[in-house]
Amino acid sequence: METAVAVRAVDSLIEYGRRRRLLGELDDIVARNSLLGLLGIEEPDPTERSGESMDEMASIETLRLYAKERGIAHLDLPAEKFVSRIMGFLTPRNSEVVREFRRLMEQEGAAAAVAWFYRFSADTMYVRMDLVSLDRKWTAMTEFGEMQITINRSKPEKDPRDIRAAGAQTGEDRYPKCLLCAENAGYQGRPGHPERSNHRIVPLELSGEQWYMQFSPYVYYHHHCIVFSKEHRPMRIDRMTFVRICDFLTLFPGMFIGSNADLPIVGGSILSHDHFQGG
Repeated sequence: METAVAVRAVDSLIEYGRRRRLLGELDDIVARNSLLGLLGIEEPDPTERSGESMDEMASIETLRLYAKERGIAHLDLPAEKFVSRIMGFLTPRNSEVVREFRRLMEQEGAAAAVAWFYRFSADTMYVRMDLVSLDRKWTAMTEFGEMQITINRSKPEKDPRDIRAAGAQTGEDRYPKCLLCAENAGYQGRPGHPERSNHRIVPLELSGEQWYMQFSPYVYYHHHCIVFSKEHRPMRIDRMTFVRICDFLTLFPGMFIGSNADLPIVGGSILSHDHFQGG
């Protein structure tokens, strides 16, 4: 693949970032230089900017193939991780995300803030709307009302390299400690742990404690969110569980959260980190 094609893919992504308002004033220059540096393109020819623009997913796939052909070792990643790595260069800092979320909460209300954060998470490709279309959904009428049934097919299969590496790790040497910890925001991943370069979170206060909210990358239902404690501690269902639910409903009256039972035999939830799911 010619370098000119990769440069055109980079420029198409930069234009996407501008359109989606992920890149502010002068951010486009920084993001372009960062992506070119990642690909080892030191002096792109100005004429290489010509040509038709690509859509965002075609651009990322072009860069993945370019990196593979050129043998760029640090970009030898599974496709899912490669998307996150590239989009991390277009994703604003977490403080900027928090600032905009709080501004919308104060000026336009919770619904506007949540809608913006969800759209942002999709625009940065943390919520993979391109994969969600693979899911199967239908409704069935029951004696209790209409039930929505979903088969989630968008969650990627684990890479064999990740499976082997995960088996060699112990709990003590893990960072982040689990898939829900706040330290996942911006984390580049490792074998056995997903890439989260394009992942951002917003802080909440529930029952006087620091909690965070994010959206699930693999959408089970509308605005599928995850609310998790700052502290890495096991799930526990007690009186404070319901206090936190009520606090959340006060903040976001148009949403609801709940949790699986804190028993390993019930459901497939991550029991090592106290959290809720909702939407």
